[in-house]
Amino acid sequence: MLKRITFFSFAAIGLCATSTASAQTIEINGLPPAGAAGQIVGSVSGVDFSTHEVAAYLHIDGGGWWTKPSLGMPTVPINPDGTFSVNIGTGGIDEFASTYAVSVVPTGTTPPQMQSANTLDLGSSSISSTHQQRYGTNLAFAGRNWGVKEAPAPLGPGGNFFSANSNDVWVDQDGLHLTIQNHDGQWFSTEVVLTENLGYGTYMFQTNSRQDILDANTTFGAFTWDVFGDDDRIPTWPNREIDFEDSRWGNPGDPTSSQAVVQPFSVPGNLHRIALPDLSADASLTRFFTWSPGRIEFYTLLGNHQPGSFPPGAVIDHFVYTEDGSGHIVPEPGRENFRFNLWLNQSAPAGAGPIEVVVTDFSYTPPGDFDFDGDVDGNDFLIWQQGGSPNSLSQSDLADWQTNYGNVAALSAILAAVPEPSSAALLCCVLLLAEKRGRESLICPGP
Repeated sequence: MLKRITFFSFAAIGLCATSTASAQTIEINGLPPAGAAGQIVGSVSGVDFSTHEVAAYLHIDGGGWWTKPSLGMPTVPINPDGTFSVNIGTGGIDEFASTYAVSVVPTGTTPPQMQSANTLDLGSSSISSTHQQRYGTNLAFAGRNWGVKEAPAPLGPGGNFFSANSNDVWVDQDGLHLTIQNHDGQWFSTEVVLTENLGYGTYMFQTNSRQDILDANTTFGAFTWDVFGDDDRIPTWPNREIDFEDSRWGNPGDPTSSQAVVQPFSVPGNLHRIALPDLSADASLTRFFTWSPGRIEFYTLLGNHQPGSFPPGAVIDHFVYTEDGSGHIVPEPGRENFRFNLWLNQSAPAGAGPIEVVVTDFSYTPPGDFDFDGDVDGNDFLIWQQGGSPNSLSQSDLADWQTNYGNVAALSAILAAVPEPSSAALLCCVLLLAEKRGRESLICPGP
């Protein structure tokens, strides 16, 4: 058996090497230092360098995609050795870009030209492409890495300046601090971006600041956003945006102070407004949404709780959004990042600044983790079998568990072959088939 496995591995390696040698690829090998002008450098393989060129783009958070080096020069040549370089410091605040993309196109092609574009369109002539994300300042919060948005010029949302200064946005023992502060007569907002793409699952965050009396001219957001904007199922808002937002949008007399949104907000039923209760005695709130195919479920809770365990009395609001074929569309996962921001929706705060929001925790739970303990394991299967998953005993919940636990392709056969087995027996048999438990020695007990 060992010889067969070894032979297969070498054969697979050889096949990969052969495919890679002839593949048409492009790579980014270097970027200028964050905050400085410079060049993207990279390399191309698998094409005739004399008949192909490179198109390049950069993305500024809140400022969209831009063609580089310029609209008048949308491509650069590939050197005889397959390398290329693109000047990306050619205007505006290029040096504060967070995402860079390059594409191989035939010489003579005019790729789509972008100026503050909401969607990255590489065009039909693109042969191969790649991208790279980076931030000049990063923070560690809740066990994950977050890039800090920086913009010394007005950008979205709201035409705000954004600060990465450690006195304006920071992490300490109390959590992540987002502020709006005035520096030399200019107000600066703050935003952080999770540098991972997580997809379907449960996104939870907790705050410990007076969200019920947040300055009326400010907005706190906790949301997903995809800079590539390629969700063509929602052409009017292709950026996979799912939001919790606390704001009175400039109206201090608005009795509602918070909302859950599946963008675009203009579609009736996509925007759900609520009034947060008086938080003077205890400012702690828990919010989470569970994003699954065709369904997003939002919860707002008083106090600190986990998504899988909270008392009914803690529920401030529960909103379920479902895809229904009449304009309500649930985004599908792409390359979205989760973000927190605090920004001005008017030119200045309604009251005296500065403004601060403290996020005390964040967590992500993958589909299939029915006990919300951070992993998908055998206990989650038992919960499903006992009807304790979100959609009781559904095949969709079982598929979530199977996908995130391991390859359990024969589960349906076991269910059919063993009528009403005990939980322990069925779970044990399933574990024997799962790849993550393939080396364990287990014995299935009788029912």
